[in-house]
Amino acid sequence: SENIGFKQLCRGLLLELLVYLYRNYVVRTLDEQNGAKRKRDLERLNVVLCYIENHFTEQISNAQLAKMVCLSEDRFGHLFRDGVGQSPLQYINDIRLKKALGLLQTSKYTVTEVAETVGFRDYNHFGRMFRKRYGCTPFEVKSGKVKPESVLR
Repeated sequence: SENIGFKQLCRGLLLELLVYLYRNYVVRTLDEQNGAKRKRDLERLNVVLCYIENHFTEQISNAQLAKMVCLSEDRFGHLFRDGVGQSPLQYINDIRLKKALGLLQTSKYTVTEVAETVGFRDYNHFGRMFRKRYGCTPFEVKSGKVKPESVLR
């Protein structure tokens, strides 16, 4: 009579133990693994972002950046987009355009010299990107026709 329901009781207790272990250990371990991966990804991104900040005037390829953090170009592209919200090229061009805006406002450089100084090899491309980003031409900023406050958004 004691054997009646004994197997079901053992299965129930085993299932309860498995649920307890899953809730308290497996989930925590997965969170720790995800946390470690996230930290590693952020460290990789930081290396790349610092490099870009110091070398934005040079030609920088995705292959070069991916190699720097020991990833395939494809994996690097996904990591960068997930972490930064845009492609590496868009990020580099944003930095170049911000630096160009500052130089146009404060330096004696011509617009062409500013474009070259910040790393744009094609002046027309620079002008198109600048206009798209700020809604005015580099000449308008350089001449003072457009105030810096109205350009920044």
